[in-house]
Amino acid sequence: MKKYLKLLRVNQWIKNTFIFLPLFFDGTAVSLPKWMNLLIGFLAFSCITSAIYVLNDISDRDEDKNHPLKKYRPIASEEITLKHAGLIGILIGFIGLIYFLIYEQDALLPVLIYISIMILYCFLFRKISILDVLVISIGFVLRLFVGGKISGTPISVWIIIMVFLLALFIAFSKRRDDLINGNSQFRKSLLDYNLSFINTVISILVPIIIVTYILYCTSDSNILRVSEHIYLTTLFVIMGFLRYLQLVFVNNLGGDPVQIIYDDLALKAIVLSWMATFGYLLYL
Repeated sequence: MKKYLKLLRVNQWIKNTFIFLPLFFDGTAVSLPKWMNLLIGFLAFSCITSAIYVLNDISDRDEDKNHPLKKYRPIASEEITLKHAGLIGILIGFIGLIYFLIYEQDALLPVLIYISIMILYCFLFRKISILDVLVISIGFVLRLFVGGKISGTPISVWIIIMVFLLALFIAFSKRRDDLINGNSQFRKSLLDYNLSFINTVISILVPIIIVTYILYCTSDSNILRVSEHIYLTTLFVIMGFLRYLQLVFVNNLGGDPVQIIYDDLALKAIVLSWMATFGYLLYL
């Protein structure tokens, strides 16, 4: 079972939690059926993203065999045969797509757009620097639209901007992780990156994201809709980025935000504290 979970990269499903954000930020919908529909939609969309990961591993199998870390992936290590992996990818992707075709047709368009650009990413976009991170960021924004369509929740311009900027930060941080681990010889787009450039971009993105969030918290419409004390949540946002930057630049733990969140107790506590505080102000 472990090798199949590794093949489907279930640990990366955390990225698909962005589907829940439109309903969470809405603040007016506490309907259990909507949350249940979102949960099922999350699982269906995660099946689709896992199928994309399988396709990516199949196309990269030759390069991964020579990679110091990726050679342990199930396809590269031949722990799962190519034919078997392909069948699993097609099956799980088909299950996710069928769900949207039958039960969530309103969300089908952003799902199809996501599938299309991710397939193109596997074979083309990821080879082009800058464009590779932009496509990943667009993928996160599309998750918002999937969640918004499933829950019938309008998506504000604020949440689109913040998610796009945060996704850019995640994508560039992952590129930093790739460079540190010596992946530049295995990925063409990394040849046009270096640590100095990526560190500069990260240093620019962090204050932009923080300022954007502060503007969100101090806008009159959000103060009236949420609470006059919403500005308090900026403390956790600043703490979160400071902790991440400390782990990356002081502790040299690489740059993959997903893995760092899994591994670092303090960062998990900060994220959960932000969720609890924002949720309390928004709903209670």
